[in-house]
Amino acid sequence: MSEEPFTALQFDRAEPTQAAAGWSCALCSQPLVHQYYDVNGKSLCSDCRLRLETTLKTRPGPAGFLKALVAGVGAGVLGAAIYYAVRAVTGFELSLIAILVGWMVGKAVRWGAQGKGGWAYQTLAVFLTYMSIVSSYVPLILQKFEERSAKSQAATAPADPAGTAKPAAAASPAKPPASPLHRVGSFLFAWLFILGFAAALPFLAGVKNVLGIVIIGIGVWQAWKLNRAPALNVTGPYEIRDRPASAPGTV
Repeated sequence: MSEEPFTALQFDRAEPTQAAAGWSCALCSQPLVHQYYDVNGKSLCSDCRLRLETTLKTRPGPAGFLKALVAGVGAGVLGAAIYYAVRAVTGFELSLIAILVGWMVGKAVRWGAQGKGGWAYQTLAVFLTYMSIVSSYVPLILQKFEERSAKSQAATAPADPAGTAKPAAAASPAKPPASPLHRVGSFLFAWLFILGFAAALPFLAGVKNVLGIVIIGIGVWQAWKLNRAPALNVTGPYEIRDRPASAPGTV
């Protein structure tokens, strides 16, 4: 079962609707003839109630987690690009963009988890949302590193006002080229260092960046909330003859 039945039942709140002329199941739309169950404020037939409970108890497994991870990473990359672009153009960190990033990543993880949610997917969504937001600092960090490197090279370069550079006394022996594995390891280590520095950056400024931390918290909370495990509130069975005329659950 996909996420649609979970969304249709509005697990976060019960939404009573006006009773229609005929009583029908909120999921399969088949007429409710003898009995019905109340599930989160919606009327379901016995088959749909059982199918929904069984589906909810079935976890997505490793394949579902991998699907949620890939979808969340994709949404996080797009969110980081949007967050960086807005900050670069406006010069401000807008809380609405953080909410958007949290919503994008949260929805992507929820889609991969088939709407099941739970603490594992909440943790994944929170981590990806946070890394998506702080990754927008990476271009600025690289720029600062390049500027510092250029200043360091300029400061250590020997002065030659006369323009008479002396030839090197003896050429030093050439170093053997690094192996491909060593180059890949160095590249990954450098990027892990940069991402780790970006992750710590919001807290390095201390109280001066309280607003930035609050903005990030808004996005993280959005992702966490979207991946809460849905809860079923099932009561019944009820007899159709005992159902009030204004009972919720028809579509």
